[in-house]
This record gives sequence, C-alpha cells and structure tokens, in this order.
Amino acid sequence: MKILHINVCYITDKFYETFYENLLLKGLEQTIYVPYKKDNYKSEDLDRLKKHKKDIKIIASPIKTLADRVLYHAKIEKYFNDLEKKSNYFEKIDVIHAHSLFSDGGVAYYANKKYNIPFIVAVRTTDTDYYLKYMFFLKPFMKKIFEKASKIVFISPNLQKKVLNIITDAKLKEVIKEKSIIIPNGIDKFWIENNYVKTSNSFPQIKLIQVGRLTKRKNQKLTLLSVSNLLSKNYNVSVDFVGDGEDYKKLKALSRKLKIEDKVKFYGYIEDKNVLLELYRKSDIFVLPSHTETFGISYIEAMSQGLPVIYTKNQGIDEYYKEFEVGCHVNSYSVSELCDGILKIVEKYNEISKTCSRESLKYDWDNIANQYLFIYNEIIFNKIK
Repeated sequence: MKILHINVCYITDKFYETFYENLLLKGLEQTIYVPYKKDNYKSEDLDRLKKHKKDIKIIASPIKTLADRVLYHAKIEKYFNDLEKKSNYFEKIDVIHAHSLFSDGGVAYYANKKYNIPFIVAVRTTDTDYYLKYMFFLKPFMKKIFEKASKIVFISPNLQKKVLNIITDAKLKEVIKEKSIIIPNGIDKFWIENNYVKTSNSFPQIKLIQVGRLTKRKNQKLTLLSVSNLLSKNYNVSVDFVGDGEDYKKLKALSRKLKIEDKVKFYGYIEDKNVLLELYRKSDIFVLPSHTETFGISYIEAMSQGLPVIYTKNQGIDEYYKEFEVGCHVNSYSVSELCDGILKIVEKYNEISKTCSRESLKYDWDNIANQYLFIYNEIIFNKIK
C-alpha cells in the first residue's frame, strides 16, 4: 500500500516521526511532502528529514514564504505544482493523508481532482482558530475539501464540535458527521513501557508540574497566580515549570512580584525523557491551562506516570473523559477555578491517579497506527468496489 502524506508541520511537530515509523512497521510504503520556509529551522531539525531516507521518501521543499499566509489559493497551487514536478508518480498512490484541513487538505483536493486519488484530511486548531476565524472567505473551498474527502479525522471531540458549530450549512454538517472519526495522537513508547502507578499520597505538600513552552498561549501566568492564591490560604503548594520560551523573564518577574520564588522552579527545556520521568514521579498534579490546545501530548505523558491532569474547558483532551475521571477542566482565565480543581483532585487523588495510569496505555502509537491502517484499507476497498 502506497500512502502520500502532505504535512506542512512535520518539522515542528516531532510526534509525526513516531507515527510514520509505526506505519512503516505495518509494511506501508510512504512518501511525505513537506513544504517549509527556508532559514526557518536549525540544521538539526532539517537533519531529521534524512533519518528514514532509505525507508520513507521525504520530499522537503523550501518554498514557503510570508505571502503564503494571505495568498491562500496561490500557495495551494504552488505546493501542488511543486509536488507534481518532484514526485512524478501520482498514479501509483493509493491514499493521500492530508494532516491539516487548509494547508494540506487543499493540496490533497487538487490531487484528487486531477488524479482521482482518495484522501483523508485531519482538522487542526490552526484550521479553526486562524483560517476559519480570519479567512472566512475560504469556507466555500473548505466545503469542497470536506465533500471530496473520504474520511475527516479529528484528534478530539472538542475540535469536531468547534467545526460543527462554525458550519451553518445543514447538509455539510451531515457530511462531516458521517465522515468523521476521532483519533487522538499517541505518546512515545518510552512512556508506555515506563507506565507508573503512584502509591497513596497524604499530601504534606501539593507539587504541581507544567510542561510546555513558556508562552502566553500555554498560560503559565494563571498557574503562578493560582499557586500564590493557595499559599495565601496556607496550603503548602509548589510548581515546577519545564520548557523554555519568550515569557521566561516575565514569569520570573511575576514570581518575584508575588513573593513566591521559593515555591517556583524553572528547569528549562528537558530533552532526556528519564529526567522528565523523575520530575513527573516527584510531582502530584499536572497543570496545563492553555488558552488553546489542539490535543496536548504532555497531558497523556503525565497521566502515564499516575498524575491527574488539569486542562482547559473546550480545549485539548476535554470531553475525552468525564470530570474528575483523569482530572478536570478549568476556565483558562479563572484563578478560582484552577485552585478549586487542584483541591478537588487532592480529595479524590488515589482513585484518579490509578485511572490516569490505566487510561494512558490506550495512547500507544501502535494502536493508533492500526486505526489508520484500517481506514486506508477501507478507502481502497471502497474505491475498488
């Protein structure tokens, strides 16, 4: 089976590498088309493109420009023409997998129109929060992509709900519902193999951990304000931040202003999974109240170490689970909600922690690759019929 992946985010989103490796183990012949902006990446990022050059064909093309952000149709035509020149084997492709609705799905639509190759399309937060929000004039083209796609993949129920709320065309809504399937991202096998069940906790101290880039979107500010609030009420609480980013100095300054420096640690980016694993196991609750989050792999990594998780309402993994099954959702602007969530999790800690360890095993990339393999086979079978 020959699969063509169209993926503008392959270089930045490293989990794709694990996904493609698992599909490779299933015997799939894969080509990945990656348009990118020249001088936008470090040499080590581009070196990753060569890792599987013997087993997976990667067409990396430095043709992205700043103008692509606004000249959408010109961008899609440029990508398609470039791919057509560099591949020269469209007739041999069985299925195209477009990893985003607009940037990748547009190219897949062109290929389907010219070569009649079936495709599946994934919907990402960028599609809903940028393209559909600011480039609403693209809705007619979006409709064409959805109507031609064989399957529409959402990585969370929230993302599906968000798209259905945006759509006003009743017939198109039914098309999307009929073709939709929800498949989450997986976690690295390291976390599956090192799954951990915590022992009971009497909480002499509530140790929070937040993993992610230090940015406004990831919302470390809310976590700091909540720690300060709990400390003012005589709760013994601390937080470890893992990650680097442009908000580091602001967050350090805020911790000083709140006079909680002794309860806050900044570790920077941690590449060594064993070091991160130890930090997770020393922590009690994982907190990531991002303003927006497509899925959030780090929630599941934390769950694999028995940590209950706090996430944002209508973002990330929200609605995958009932409230207080693996944690709880909060308003990303509410200190009181985050504080209440932390304290309620402490009350039910042991039960929630065990559920987290168990549920994280469902996010094995091997299981997820099998789901996609089933979809690819189903599409090919329906085309042959």
